[in-house]
Amino acid sequence: MEIFVFLSVLILALIVFIFIIYTLIDVVRNEFETNTIKIIWVLIIILFAPPLGSILYFLVGRQQKIKKDF
Repeated sequence: MEIFVFLSVLILALIVFIFIIYTLIDVVRNEFETNTIKIIWVLIIILFAPPLGSILYFLVGRQQKIKKDF
C-alpha cells in the first residue's frame, strides 16, 4: 500500500512539473504587447506559485498573447 501512495504522488508531481515546463515554454515562445508582461508571467510561474501560476496563466495569460496571422 505504501508503494502505491508513493507512486501516485510521484506521478502527480511529474504531471505538475511537465505542466509548469509547458507553460514556461509557451510564455517564452509567444509574443505579448510588452516584454514586461512576459517577464511578469515567467516570474509568477517560477518564483511565486509554480502550480497556481501555471493554471492562472492558462486562464488569464494566454488571452494576453498577440495573435499571429498566418
